[in-house]
Amino acid sequence: MKGIAVTAFLALGAGLAAAALEPQDPEFTTTAVAGTVHMLDSGMAGNIGVSVGEDGVLMIDDQFARFAPAIRKEMEAIGAGAPRFLINTHWHGDHTGGNLEFGSAATILAHDKVRERLLVGNQRTPASPKEALPVLTYDDRVTLHFNGEEIEVRALAAGHTDGDSIVWFKGSGVAHLGDHFFSGRFPYIDLDSGGDVEGFVANTRALVELLPEDIKIIPGHGPQSTMADLRETLRMLEETTALVRQRIADGMTEEQCGEAALLAGSRCPTSNINRCLTPFGAGGSRCCGTGPGRRGPGAGWAPGRARRTSAATGARSDPGRPGRGGSGRRCGAP
Repeated sequence: MKGIAVTAFLALGAGLAAAALEPQDPEFTTTAVAGTVHMLDSGMAGNIGVSVGEDGVLMIDDQFARFAPAIRKEMEAIGAGAPRFLINTHWHGDHTGGNLEFGSAATILAHDKVRERLLVGNQRTPASPKEALPVLTYDDRVTLHFNGEEIEVRALAAGHTDGDSIVWFKGSGVAHLGDHFFSGRFPYIDLDSGGDVEGFVANTRALVELLPEDIKIIPGHGPQSTMADLRETLRMLEETTALVRQRIADGMTEEQCGEAALLAGSRCPTSNINRCLTPFGAGGSRCCGTGPGRRGPGAGWAPGRARRTSAATGARSDPGRPGRGGSGRRCGAP
């Protein structure tokens, strides 16, 4: 049960993959990151990476189908036409929802598990049509030689989902980490899609060791980042898991375990953290989720920000939900 509690706790925040977005047009910010690589950020879905050069256009993730006109407009502004290659970092709809729009002219690459999950969908995401499916899949890594540089697409062990990849532009010195990095935010672990908390932390540690110090990072969500930002996120994850494990070992209640999370960096309402601490909240619970009256995933945490928040601040009862604040249930108890 200890493992269940730690796993469920870190599945904070109904990631943007499961969030219902308001029907409004996106406003993109486009950044020339380095070399051939640009980043398109709408603030409403996963960040897009685009390489533009003599060989054509390579695109990483594509947000939602209804964003396609705005995405094309942004791409035209940086001299990018239809992509020759489209890489999906994982299967969530805010990263693959535009596959049907952009995949007709592109070769779609993704981890084996991405194709498997897109084929069948789930309760929140319908199965994808054939035209939106990856046609080239891998279970380890694949290297593209495109626009004058080596581009390594590397699969990760189960973490955010069971089909995550990073894209490393060796010449430009840029890495797109997909949703294995929520810059300045608490991460979302999709347990229903094979995500694994321990794996997420281990993958983050491995990326810190793998990538060069001067790498420029495109996160799955949040602003362009650096290795210092990634190390700070790893520190927060390690502190959080250590504190929760210790509280569990001490036989503390869920409320007290939630306080451990607040101390480690999450500023979500304690009642929401407690809901994540129970098996009822695991895998798709919307703790710290977006929506009316809610803050975004981990929106209150940022590197270097003061950590402590009163358990009473922002906490509210949640009738009809298991594991709400004040339950007195021990950490990890069913």
